[in-house]
Amino acid sequence: MANLLNCSACAAPLDLATAKGGMVRCPYCGNTTLLANEKRDDATRIETANGSLGSLIDQSVKLAEVARLAREGNKIEAIRLYREITGCGLKEAKDAVEQMESGGAVSFTYSTVQAKDTSPAMPSFNRSQARRTARAGLGLLLLIAIFFILPFVIIFFATRGFGLLISTRSATAQGAIPAIAAPRSSTPASASTPAGLASVAFEFGSKGIGAGQFEDARSVAVGGEGNIYVGEYSGGRVQAFDSAGKFITQWMADRDSALLNLAADRKGNVYVVQGGKILRYEGKTGRLIDEAPKPDRYEYYNDVSVALDGSLYALTQKTDVVRISSSGETKIIVNLNKALNERVSFSKLAVDGKGTIYAIATFEGPVFKFAPDGRFIDRFGKADESGRMSPPFGIAVDGQGRVYISNTSEGVQVFDANGEYIGNIGGGEVVFGMAVNDRNELFTTQRNRAKIVGYALNR
Repeated sequence: MANLLNCSACAAPLDLATAKGGMVRCPYCGNTTLLANEKRDDATRIETANGSLGSLIDQSVKLAEVARLAREGNKIEAIRLYREITGCGLKEAKDAVEQMESGGAVSFTYSTVQAKDTSPAMPSFNRSQARRTARAGLGLLLLIAIFFILPFVIIFFATRGFGLLISTRSATAQGAIPAIAAPRSSTPASASTPAGLASVAFEFGSKGIGAGQFEDARSVAVGGEGNIYVGEYSGGRVQAFDSAGKFITQWMADRDSALLNLAADRKGNVYVVQGGKILRYEGKTGRLIDEAPKPDRYEYYNDVSVALDGSLYALTQKTDVVRISSSGETKIIVNLNKALNERVSFSKLAVDGKGTIYAIATFEGPVFKFAPDGRFIDRFGKADESGRMSPPFGIAVDGQGRVYISNTSEGVQVFDANGEYIGNIGGGEVVFGMAVNDRNELFTTQRNRAKIVGYALNR
């Protein structure tokens, strides 16, 4: 008996040998079919009280959660959950989540596999088959309800529960997405900052597209002259401000690629991480100067940090840290996974004045510290009450060796040079990008408030 299955969207034949995580994707239209439990391998089979239907409901709810996380901007957690559901690789999960995040549809269909009779005689359609077919039909109806109704239910209760107005419109061509709901506390945000640790020096910005206004600001950089540069995640918009937050000008980077991070050097150059590249712009005018070289043409850059001597430290998708000198010479300092002798996904890095490298794990949460020659030194981080660490968004290091980690639940966690937890800044706010100037002032992007907030550390 040969197992055959056709795509429900375009009727093209599907190759079950390509199934991953209990799913098979149509090579023609991209529709993804969820296989019934009986057609999965043991590694992906989910045992539930309701059998195949229970498997469907379980995965459908999880996939709806992935879509919600992606559309709210929590890309790291969405990728982690997608990989947990499907068992696919990082790139496949990243592509699917980015499609959801940009407003595109990722189509899923639940189906049992039809058996084509290739033997001389087979029993006629029986009650067991009828029950499976009925379950499949009911499952498909439930899937439609879950994917089209559940996200709105989640948004409604999240809105009522947190008292926040969450926009439910789809992402626009400029990439605007709903606000991320941060955990709320009964005490003011400033109360979570230990007395004497830091105070708000200034803040600027508001919601909008005008001068000094932001739609989805997630990256910030400070140049040697004190100018502040703020990048929008979608649309390529970069605004320049003076050290007091007064608007100077704006310019556009690549409009079609997500802007992952900004960095600035002491000469007024701004480095933009987009589309796997690091592009250098003149900060005051937005004139494109050049593109940072790569060790090989297949490298994909995820992040960049500027050292005091003007050299760049870039993080690749292969977890290599590459040093790019001012003359354009590239040298791989370390492969982080080889240095750790374990497989970890990294998203951001920072370099201090001594050349010490700090990298944050995409999903695991800890900070990993490496010597200038790439030798692993230590790992540290602060877990919540459940013992888990929130996925981090950004990292920065100041002139005193203090390390700052931003995430959704803790604002900014502060550690001393030895990795000891000092305290929290801006607790209760969603902080993405961070940058530190020569006076050890910390600049943060508080995306949901559409503001850039500067903190002065008092000790």
